[in-house]
Amino acid sequence: MDLRACPTDRLAVVRTVGLIDDDRLRLRNLGVREGAVVEVVNRSPFGACVLALGADRVALDAATCARIEVEVGS
Repeated sequence: MDLRACPTDRLAVVRTVGLIDDDRLRLRNLGVREGAVVEVVNRSPFGACVLALGADRVALDAATCARIEVEVGS
């Protein structure tokens, strides 16, 4: 599932980041990369979300969220 469908307050593992190289590198530098454990802590009505990566928070727009595939933990 992509981040737009990921439930809030559940841990998820990033499986793929389907963005062009520059955008993928920017997210990688922020900690959003394959294998990273993230948590959607807030979501806007239009699909944007705020991710928790450890103690850090990263806000992503809806188009970016649609390109990041995650697997929700049990």
